Amino acid sequence: MSTITKALEACPGARTTDLTYADGLHVSFVELPSLAGSTTEWGLVVLGDDVLELAIAPSTGLPDEVQGRLADAMVAAIQADSALASVPQSGVGQATPELLVGFDSARLQHALGGWRSGWHDGQPPNTVLHLPCGSAAWNDAGVDTNIGADGRYWVHQFSSPSAAEAGYQRIQDALGRCPGYTTGTVTSPGGPSVFVARGQDDQWLVRHDDWVVLTFLPRAATPPPDTVSAAMGSAMVAAVEDALSSYRRSNG
Repeated sequence: MSTITKALEACPGARTTDLTYADGLHVSFVELPSLAGSTTEWGLVVLGDDVLELAIAPSTGLPDEVQGRLADAMVAAIQADSALASVPQSGVGQATPELLVGFDSARLQHALGGWRSGWHDGQPPNTVLHLPCGSAAWNDAGVDTNIGADGRYWVHQFSSPSAAEAGYQRIQDALGRCPGYTTGTVTSPGGPSVFVARGQDDQWLVRHDDWVVLTFLPRAATPPPDTVSAAMGSAMVAAVEDALSSYRRSNG
């Protein structure tokens, strides 16, 4: 528990809620009454020497669901800061590995094979495409890019494999809570485990070392076969490996 959290908890009338993640991170919410009768909600998360603090003044106490979404966003933000700070950079404006990941239309078409997906190639529209289940909890970090006309992928390099695994699990949990979604995991010999979610979109989620990649396409008429999901996972990992190779070449 941080010194700031202890000080807030010592205030008269304070109420505390703690959320703990798989990688050991804790997010504390402390509700403090004001002299005017309203409340201020303080959220705090600590990662190493970094402290992220959020203060809001809701008209009523925050529901557990809202606290969970805020906690997810705060954890993603502080991990993004840690991950980006750990990337070696030798010059102003130098690209990070995330920015070099290219999951392009040709790679996607090869992975989809003969399955009739809901995706279309071409130029993306000038509007922002929706995120899966309307959630943006993981979108505060990483890079989110169009694939063709109506596909998207999100990629992020976390500070460590354990942090990536925790992020991977949080996204799985978020997708699993989406109303009307079905989820499952596809494994193949020599390939990554692929978490597949199907609702308003068809989605594939993969963790590779300290990376997490999510690809989502418009919902198809039929569910993706396991062979397609396995091929998607391998293609997503290959995109990350290509980006890492390019980054290492550019940095000697």
